Amino acid sequence: MKKVQEILKIFGRLNSSEIEIKSENLNLSMLFLKTQLLHLLGVHYIHSDFRKIKGRELLREILYKDYSDEEIYEKINENNPEQLDNVKSRIYYFKEFMYNIDNAEIVEMTNPHTKLKSHHLILQSVDNQYLQLGIAKGEVLDYFETFIVRKNDDYFQDTTIIEKVTGIYRYDDECNLLPFSFDPVKAEKLEKEYREQKNDSDIADSLNLYDTAEDEWDNEI
Repeated sequence: MKKVQEILKIFGRLNSSEIEIKSENLNLSMLFLKTQLLHLLGVHYIHSDFRKIKGRELLREILYKDYSDEEIYEKINENNPEQLDNVKSRIYYFKEFMYNIDNAEIVEMTNPHTKLKSHHLILQSVDNQYLQLGIAKGEVLDYFETFIVRKNDDYFQDTTIIEKVTGIYRYDDECNLLPFSFDPVKAEKLEKEYREQKNDSDIADSLNLYDTAEDEWDNEI
């Protein structure tokens, strides 16, 4: 099984995309980088010195060696066995979580004891577990810091904000703000509706990011 490789292929094509996730009162703007993907999944735990491994180095290793999920789990079990179940859960839920962010809620990160830098969490509840995507402050834009799968609400139990996601958007090369989904099927539908609404065929050439970015993703690593 190569679920990790599939995730890298799907979401890596969004590299350097500026994404906005909105609720009634919040507007979270962040930069999506493919070098952050493996840290979201916890794959950095394949190394005993995981705190020192950089995103690009880890990405090159996983792609060039074409690791299967089983090989990744074996390395984690060897170097950080206490993280194995955690990483398996993150890999299992990540794709569907991202595909369905439009059905999620935004809450505050309220745990005073965590070392995480996230200020908000994008939250879904699945299989009696809380799936949480942490958003942290970057130098210019925010970024996705971590993906958490927990049975408890320790990270957001004191939140004063619980707001449903009302829209996801991205900027194209001409700084137009376009409706968007991390699910390629939903994204295509949203883009088609946007083109029809704007009645502008010129927009079509730049919209379908999942299709047009494939060669760029393959050649940049």
